[in-house]
Amino acid sequence: MDVVKRIARVLGAAFLLASCGSSDQTRPPAAHDSGTPMHDAGGAAGTNGEGGAGPSEAGADAGSGGNAGATSAGSGGSAGAGATSAGSGGVAGAAGAPTDCDPSDPEIGPGANESCNGLDDDCNGQVDDGAGCKPLLWVFVLAGQSNMVGLGFNNELPSEEQGNVDGATIYYDDSIHPNTNTLKWMQLGPGFGVTEDRYGPELSFGRRMRQLFPSRKLAIIKVAEGGTALHDRWKAPSGDLYQLMKGEVASQLEALKNDWLPQLVGFVWMQGESDAIDSSFADAYQANLTGMLMQGRVDWQIPILATTAGLIRPSALWPYAATVRGATTNVAALVGEMDVIDTQDLPTQPADPAHYTSASFIELGRRFADNLAGQLTSEWHFPEGLGQAQGDGFWTCRVRDGGSMQLMTWNGAQSVWKSADGSVLIGKSVIHPGATGQAELGWWAPYAGRILVDIAVTDADAGGGDGVRVEVVSGSQVIWSSEIANGGSAATSFRVNVMQGDELLFRTSSGASFNPLYDSTSWKVGIQMTAPGS
Repeated sequence: MDVVKRIARVLGAAFLLASCGSSDQTRPPAAHDSGTPMHDAGGAAGTNGEGGAGPSEAGADAGSGGNAGATSAGSGGSAGAGATSAGSGGVAGAAGAPTDCDPSDPEIGPGANESCNGLDDDCNGQVDDGAGCKPLLWVFVLAGQSNMVGLGFNNELPSEEQGNVDGATIYYDDSIHPNTNTLKWMQLGPGFGVTEDRYGPELSFGRRMRQLFPSRKLAIIKVAEGGTALHDRWKAPSGDLYQLMKGEVASQLEALKNDWLPQLVGFVWMQGESDAIDSSFADAYQANLTGMLMQGRVDWQIPILATTAGLIRPSALWPYAATVRGATTNVAALVGEMDVIDTQDLPTQPADPAHYTSASFIELGRRFADNLAGQLTSEWHFPEGLGQAQGDGFWTCRVRDGGSMQLMTWNGAQSVWKSADGSVLIGKSVIHPGATGQAELGWWAPYAGRILVDIAVTDADAGGGDGVRVEVVSGSQVIWSSEIANGGSAATSFRVNVMQGDELLFRTSSGASFNPLYDSTSWKVGIQMTAPGS
């Protein structure tokens, strides 16, 4: 099957499955055991605490259930709950009063309900102290072969990397390797490599992530085995290591729910050397990597997952490294919200040229963290963020006709997303509906929090026609809509709580006569995560 077609098919399946449940397994460290130390204080490098305690509770941004509070201007528009509007024909909901602790947000103030969004909604000085609120936990999956397993030496660590990482835990399944720091939740630190006296990229990855997101608590699920290939053991859906990774991720995410609100927000892949020793394996790498990444998103019910992959270091040990490197780069361009980092400048061990030096493993982890941090932004903008793959920037482009939704296809020659019949378009300069097909721009929430959304829409073709209808939908709720006259415009601003996987749908429909000839429309959308630590 063509890679692009497979991505479209699997992405569509992932969106349909995103709300399903998963399995259960052992209980990980509890979020609320604040009186239990996270690690053995004063432990040497490579000594990590285990059991009984995970990352300490934090007021991170998580939650749902808030109503949208919109401010709109335009002709004929209707605003959702908590809205104020100006213009001809607008209908406004009840406006919230200014608050003591956040006058800019009408839903935050004394007496408000805590909505588990990382904010002090009721202004009592405590974050998320409402019934049922759990602290947010960002979860990352790290997987691959030996350079993900890790052969850095603990005794070669610089002083700043020797300690454990506060606010970060790890669950490590090392498959066949003789490391005893496995199959249990422990505080992240040195000692999670091939043996307890070694480490991999997870150490500096977690430390760097905590530096970049100091209010976040992190959990790493690492599954890795040296000398393994994507064409067989990691191949989805039947490879034994893919099955191991799939099961560990699902079960550990489910177990974390006892005390946390876990959210799988990133995937890190470091593998390819074993597929670069044979031309047929290397030639199949693009299809195999695409299949594994997309199948993982379906199995874990995360349609869009920030992903980074390391480009293997060229070496005479694997003569087809260039093919695998090129394939990995190509996949990053095809799979939405994915990037790569290079490793060819990282030195390897003189006596073991297949593996990086201790210092290189530290740099490798930092590069992975910096790359994913760039994807896990707190602001999203359209049209600036529109990409050439579904899911880039967490945006998707679809056609909706009645109850049917179809993903659009990128037209590189015209730099625009198109429906199958070419009548519905979404591009950086214009959105154009069909006679009955709505142009639907989707934004998928990569993590939970409270967002501020600013929108401005203009009927961009004043040469004729009867205008367009635009709306913003979240789930079954129409947050805002407007009938825009020919050549007219409308604008709105609102706040809403989102859970990971919630979508905002920005729809454009033809006017009352269903004649789309003059229905080119310009949208400007800005989304900002306003909760702390975003």
